[in-house]
Amino acid sequence: MHLRRVFKTRLITTTPRPLIIDENRIDVETMETSTNVMNLAPIFDADTGTSYTPAELNKICSETVHVSKGFGISDIESFAKNNCFLIRLYYPSVTCSQINQLVGYCRENGLING
Repeated sequence: MHLRRVFKTRLITTTPRPLIIDENRIDVETMETSTNVMNLAPIFDADTGTSYTPAELNKICSETVHVSKGFGISDIESFAKNNCFLIRLYYPSVTCSQINQLVGYCRENGLING
């Protein structure tokens, strides 16, 4: 005598609700710019009074390259400019200006490909 298994299939007839993600876009055209140039040594965060040594910045740049490769990001500079809100999800205390300043430092010192 052979026993045969019978599998029943139950269809789910409800439609999943769409997920709504609120995001704050940065309109580059309406951003204020100034022509004042300040030489800082090398990056100084006026809000916290923190300055970083070149060795610390180089370490942050190399960590940024490592994480970017893990996510398949090849152009770090354009990714940072276009996705600041996404980076801030992981680093909420960092401003977009600080992110762009760090990426600019990394590029200027040849630590990332621009």
